[in-house]
Amino acid sequence: MSKTDKYQLWPFIKLENGDWSIPDKLLQGIWESIVAQGKNDIVFYDVAINTWEDWERFIKTPSNHFVFVVDSEAKEFCFGAWLNNLHGHIAHGHFVGIAPYRQAMGRTVLDYWANMGMPLLILGIMPVWNKLAIRMAMSLGFKKSGIIPRYCYRGKTKDYSDGIITYYDTVR
Repeated sequence: MSKTDKYQLWPFIKLENGDWSIPDKLLQGIWESIVAQGKNDIVFYDVAINTWEDWERFIKTPSNHFVFVVDSEAKEFCFGAWLNNLHGHIAHGHFVGIAPYRQAMGRTVLDYWANMGMPLLILGIMPVWNKLAIRMAMSLGFKKSGIIPRYCYRGKTKDYSDGIITYYDTVR
């Protein structure tokens, strides 16, 4: 099995009949994994996403466009990503590891976004303290564009940190 076969993309969309492409029971399992790893406070550092209900509301907000990656060997969700603040060809990109991260997971998402038929420019702004997220983005080909002082508000500690600006051009 090749790495591209191992990781499969599962877009999270509302279907014509009103159901979602991923049932709530599976989404709740993803949320429980995120919380068990303490990632909810890291990924959602600026907004209060503390409960399953908060997260369910967040991922079902029409302006958040989620995709998940499934490890087809382990038969489990391993990575999530989403775009929001879509304006023209520009969107903000975000991600969360659900299982131990492998670069092929992030590549699966970026390849999907690159093949959506629009020349997407993905912006990422991460707090300087999130060294892992910065390293992951850089390993996927994001480019650093600068630092904005005191940009990232951390709700839990009620303070600000500098934000690293990154971008990924799907046209390259």
